[in-house]
Amino acid sequence: MTDSDKEALYAWERDRIFSEDYKGTFDSIKECIEDAKSEGFKPGQMIYIGKCIEPDISCGVWFDRVLEDVQDAMYSDYGDNAEDWDLSVGDIEERQEIYDKYEEKLTDLVEDYIKEIGAEPNFYDVVDIKPIIIE
Repeated sequence: MTDSDKEALYAWERDRIFSEDYKGTFDSIKECIEDAKSEGFKPGQMIYIGKCIEPDISCGVWFDRVLEDVQDAMYSDYGDNAEDWDLSVGDIEERQEIYDKYEEKLTDLVEDYIKEIGAEPNFYDVVDIKPIIIE
């Protein structure tokens, strides 16, 4: 799901020292402030509010690792006969476009699997962080 598929979410934290200590996700900055007040923040105190961005699953998908695992398995099963069998892109420029196409397919496959098993990330990157004074 991309940012354009849904409304922006926001999170707040007490101070910038603990950059992973965000409180919940909220539909608006106003909701963040109201939640901070319910946690005991008083007018004049500062919190930090940022926009929540879903993590990019593709940063954990490495097609070259899959290919390397296949090569290792073949070497393990077939020994020296598979030693020169090379699936990597390496310095072979003409393979790059094909590699990119299949890396994208692998990323899509992983993302589809995660959605189908209902394990979408329930955590976010928080960006565009700004200090807000409670009024």
